[in-house]
Amino acid sequence: MPLPDPSRGTASPELLDLVRSRYGLGPVREHRELGDSFNLNLLIRHGEEDLVVRVYRPWVTVPRLSAVQDVRRFLLDGGLPFASLRRALDGSGWCEFDGRLIEVEEFVPSQTYMESFEHILLGMPLLGRLHDRLRLAPTSQAAATAPVANHVDAARLLDVVTAGTAALRRSGRPDLARYATIAETLAGQLARTESQFEGLLPRQLVHGDYWDDNVRFSGSKIVLITDLDFMGHRTRIDDLALTLFYANERLGRDDTSAQRIARLRALVDAYDGALREPLSGTERHALPYAVARTPLCFMRQLIWSSTATMAEVVDRRGPAWVWALDMIRTPAWAAAFS
Repeated sequence: MPLPDPSRGTASPELLDLVRSRYGLGPVREHRELGDSFNLNLLIRHGEEDLVVRVYRPWVTVPRLSAVQDVRRFLLDGGLPFASLRRALDGSGWCEFDGRLIEVEEFVPSQTYMESFEHILLGMPLLGRLHDRLRLAPTSQAAATAPVANHVDAARLLDVVTAGTAALRRSGRPDLARYATIAETLAGQLARTESQFEGLLPRQLVHGDYWDDNVRFSGSKIVLITDLDFMGHRTRIDDLALTLFYANERLGRDDTSAQRIARLRALVDAYDGALREPLSGTERHALPYAVARTPLCFMRQLIWSSTATMAEVVDRRGPAWVWALDMIRTPAWAAAFS
């Protein structure tokens, strides 16, 4: 079954008019799109107030958005830096336009985001606090399951990778088939190793994409966490692993393994130091394998892709599979966080 239309939507006078009428806003003096976010985010100037209009992808349902908003309010009430939502005139937290749900929130100005090592390190204790709060958050099936995932659970890894590599081989391209073999080898080794941790790692609601411009700074202070699109129920180290994986990519693979391990170890320790319930020895032992599993989530994109799209995905993500396979074969990485 193909995925729904993946487009982010577009701003239009009709969309803005609907938002104005549903939220009781005056004339919109100006609007502009905010960056390359997963959803369409529009900054609008209403009188002297700045608001963000978020237009969700079409697969976000009312139960899912309602669950996400409930969790956001719970996190905000717990002192975490999420933006306050604006309610529509009828009291609802959203409206709908052209088959897409829309919400409105306050605009929080910021200067930079989670990109340098210094800012990533500053963000890690807050991820620990966020995980502690999310353990207590209201949950449901809609909250626990993201409609489109950027994550592959260890228990589902072989099924996802088998489907993705079959698509690569159907393309008939030797270069894609070579990466299919690498992905299969990586998945097989991870499945054998991670089976020892089954049932031993705490699972909870997690953010799902604690990275990049989802964590916004003013100076050295985090002023905004955003984007719960990928929020779900999984092990907390899988959520931590996503941040570590992208930090490693951002900060450069040209450094030696020892340099990269030291850097990621500092991030793990900063996260762990903020937790009410510190990482267990089992979680620390399992963490390198969760990091190595992270780039295999992109195998899902291949299942319904054209050959051209497959080639784009593999060109961008294939080198990470090579790196991850080398990583789990390196003894220093296996003990990196223990």
